[in-house]
Amino acid sequence: MVKIGAKIRDFREYKGLSRRAFADGLGVPEGKIQKIEMDAQRADHEFLSNLAKSYGINLNLLLDETSETAVQKVRGITTDTVNVPIMSVALSAGAGSVSDEEAELATYPASLQWLNELRVNAGTVYFLPVSGDSMEPDFMDGDFALIETRTLRSIPDGKICAVRYSGGLFLKRLQVRGSSYRLISSNQFYEPIDIENPDAEDFEIIGVVAAALRNYKTILR
Repeated sequence: MVKIGAKIRDFREYKGLSRRAFADGLGVPEGKIQKIEMDAQRADHEFLSNLAKSYGINLNLLLDETSETAVQKVRGITTDTVNVPIMSVALSAGAGSVSDEEAELATYPASLQWLNELRVNAGTVYFLPVSGDSMEPDFMDGDFALIETRTLRSIPDGKICAVRYSGGLFLKRLQVRGSSYRLISSNQFYEPIDIENPDAEDFEIIGVVAAALRNYKTILR
């Protein structure tokens, strides 16, 4: 009999993840991972759901204590892809789109290997369509931006980010300027946007952009 905690530990070690990195990816304290792996704490429904979403684990096999460990059965426990949500709200690569309520349009079967190479967790990413030409050639009108929404430990200076500002949802490169920010377009035709007082100016960093996908209409099919 192989208990769930041992399987989760073997799977984590197979992926080459420390307990801290594994915990961060699942949005739980590191101590919870340790207790679950030692079978000192039950793997609750929310934890198992996040595990399935983030790593494509087949929960039926994981919960079957008569099956082998995750390392021995990794091909059976995991899938090669995970469905990443495609949301309806467009990121403006132009003048700024209005942030209407998000809705899931479809899902995209992203390769787990691809997500691992990007060093993003499947449970903390989704795609948003890009509208406009201000981020060309990095992002073209109709592309998808893969947004990493994990809680930021530091301001992503120099990174392309999805940001909410003054009622609009923007795709811009973020530059930290002391206590203020500058939003920079890749297309030099567009002037930068200066955020002098982020706390008072309805400003929020939604997430960091990890990758772009082209052929928006093809993806939705």
